[in-house]
Amino acid sequence: AVLPPDAVLARKDFNVVLTHRLNGATLQQVYETCWSSESDFYATWATEQDGKENVVVHPWELNSDGFVNDFDGERYTQRRTVTQSYTRDPKTLGYNLGAPVVHVTQTHYYRTEPRQGPMARRSILAISIVMEGEVYADHFVVHIRGVATQAQGSTLDLLMDFGVATEFVKSTPRFMKRQITGISTSATQETVVN
Repeated sequence: AVLPPDAVLARKDFNVVLTHRLNGATLQQVYETCWSSESDFYATWATEQDGKENVVVHPWELNSDGFVNDFDGERYTQRRTVTQSYTRDPKTLGYNLGAPVVHVTQTHYYRTEPRQGPMARRSILAISIVMEGEVYADHFVVHIRGVATQAQGSTLDLLMDFGVATEFVKSTPRFMKRQITGISTSATQETVVN
């Protein structure tokens, strides 16, 4: 049976930034390679991003009752925190408006959904990103959602979808909302494509 599209990614507040077929991989292989506590992939990748410093990937917490992600209201069996910082480029617009060093806290949520047919399985990674020191950083939270679904009729192909939403938690001028949303969408697209 074919799984329906992910309902959260279909919401109007999400912008889908990547849809890709990954051949020759299973959900378990992707988890073990990219997301498991035993893998250093995410820490290495985050450190190699331009200017990222002090990257700390905390181990996954497990909870069979689930951790609720407040943004999407869904339950996840795993949760972890990733912290990092970066030094702002003095040549960027608005450099003098924020702190020279930005501190970032990411909360990762992960779950796999049980088989709903002969080959239908899905894993979902939700990431909430909070920044301190960036201009207007206390006004918004960036949410990234990655959905990997086993392709119909294949045990070794995955359909990957990534989306981003910007949640405004304080009153923000409309022109700033557009600018912040545009920046977070383009930065997320660049990140997941690379």
